[in-house]
Amino acid sequence: MIDMKKLLFLLILFSSTTTAPSFAGVVVIGGLVRQHTVKPGQSFEGVILVKNTDTKPMEIALSQTDYLFTADGASHYDKPGTRPRSNAPWMSISPPRVTVPPQATISVYYKGKTPETSDLAGTYWSMIMVEPVATPSPKVEGGKDEVAMSVQTVMRYAVQIVTAVGATGTEQLAIEDKKMTVKDGKSTLLIDVANTGERVQIPALSAELFNAEGISIGHFQGGKRRIYPRCSVRYGVKFADVPPGKYTAMVVMDSGGDYVTGAQYTLEIAP
Repeated sequence: MIDMKKLLFLLILFSSTTTAPSFAGVVVIGGLVRQHTVKPGQSFEGVILVKNTDTKPMEIALSQTDYLFTADGASHYDKPGTRPRSNAPWMSISPPRVTVPPQATISVYYKGKTPETSDLAGTYWSMIMVEPVATPSPKVEGGKDEVAMSVQTVMRYAVQIVTAVGATGTEQLAIEDKKMTVKDGKSTLLIDVANTGERVQIPALSAELFNAEGISIGHFQGGKRRIYPRCSVRYGVKFADVPPGKYTAMVVMDSGGDYVTGAQYTLEIAP
C-alpha cells in the first residue's frame, strides 16, 4: 500500500530541488523559411547563419527531419525522407557539427539537387534542425531519502527548406471542420482547413456576416497561415461587438493568386 504522506513529501521535495532551466545562447539569423524554385535535375543551395550570444564556445549540431502538422496542434518530426513530399534525401549539410566561438557568427551551408524525373510537381519540403549540443548538467546533491534532479533546457531552431517545382502542381483547399466557441469573451468561429493539393498555400481567411435581412454587419479577419500539402491548420475568426442572433457567414480563403475558395454557413452568436 502506498504511503500517501511519504509520496506527498517526495513530490514537494522534487519540486524544491529542481534547478531553474538554463538556456543556450544560439540564434539563427534571418527567416526560418527558405524557398527555392527549381526544375527537375536542377541544383539549389543556401546558407544558414548561426550566432553564439554566449560568453563561452558553443558546439552546434545540425540534422534533417521531415515535418507535418495538423489542425489539432500536433507537429510531426519524422525521419528524413519518410514523408511523400520530403526533399530531405535531395540535400546535404556542411558542416553537420561545428563549434561557434563566443559572440561569433558562423555559416552553415546546405545544397541539393532535385531528381531528374518528369513526375515531380508542386511543393516539397523538410527541416534543418539547429541546436546546441547539451553540456552535462551540474550535479545536484540530495540528502538521505531525498529526490534531487537537475533540469537543463536547450532551445533549438527549425529552418524549413522548401522547393517548388516551377508553377506545377494543383491548388486545392478543403474545410475539414468548423464550430462556434467563446474565446477571450468573444464568439469565435473555428475553421480547420487542409491543403489537399500539391502546392504550398498561404491563404488569408475572412468571414463576412449577414443578418436575416441580408445586410452585411461586418467583415472579420481570421489571419494568414502557411499550409503545406497534406497538412492542416486551425483558423479562428472572432466576432467582436456582434449582437446575439442567427447570421449567414460567407467564408473566403484567398491565397493571393488565382486560387480563391469559400463556403457559406448559418451560425448563431450566443448572448
